[in-house]
Amino acid sequence: MYVCGPTVYDTPHLGNARPAVVFDILFRLLRSRYDDVTYARNLTDIDDKIMERAALNGVSIQALTNRTIAEYHEIVDALGCLRPTYSPR
Repeated sequence: MYVCGPTVYDTPHLGNARPAVVFDILFRLLRSRYDDVTYARNLTDIDDKIMERAALNGVSIQALTNRTIAEYHEIVDALGCLRPTYSPR
């Protein structure tokens, strides 16, 4: 199962949390029915919004995206969502 994750340019919000919860439920359902389920959720870490926000804040793209990804993981972990099998950037 492949899911488009957030573009990590700002603090995660409800719109980022909703798909994490919805697809967590689907992932759990599929795992209960099938032996081998792979879940991939990308994190877009290069984008015009990211480059603009990094420049505006005077930080590197990597610093901005690493911080935002950590915040995103904190939020979805607090919601009790399982981590995907793969999380490509």
